[in-house]
Amino acid sequence: EDFAGCPAPGAADPSIVSANCAGNFLNLAPEWTASIGTQLAYPIQPGLDLVARLDWNYRSDVFFEPQNDPRLRGTSRDLINVRIGLVKERWEVFAWVLNAADELYVNYSDDRSIVGSNVTRAYGAPRTYGVTAKLSY
Repeated sequence: EDFAGCPAPGAADPSIVSANCAGNFLNLAPEWTASIGTQLAYPIQPGLDLVARLDWNYRSDVFFEPQNDPRLRGTSRDLINVRIGLVKERWEVFAWVLNAADELYVNYSDDRSIVGSNVTRAYGAPRTYGVTAKLSY
């Protein structure tokens, strides 16, 4: 309800306080998140299954500091992850793709004007793919 000691935005002297930040969104707290996943296991032969999985994850806009400066905001994002593989009693092999749509999104942003850069951004991982194998003994 009250955030009177809200620090000044960006790289300013931390002892300086700005206006009350009451009513602003919390850092890294989206208004909406949603996810859904589905998996299918299909028997190919006794003891051997083909497994496919699809996951979707949504996050609405987030702010990276308490002033909710629009320059330091992460926009909404939709991520799709896919994997397909074979599963047997003692082993499994999967091929997978993360961020299959290769969505570009900001994972973090801050103000570094004190060192000559108004805004720095860290982006989420691009489309990433690979193979995972597991052996149980």
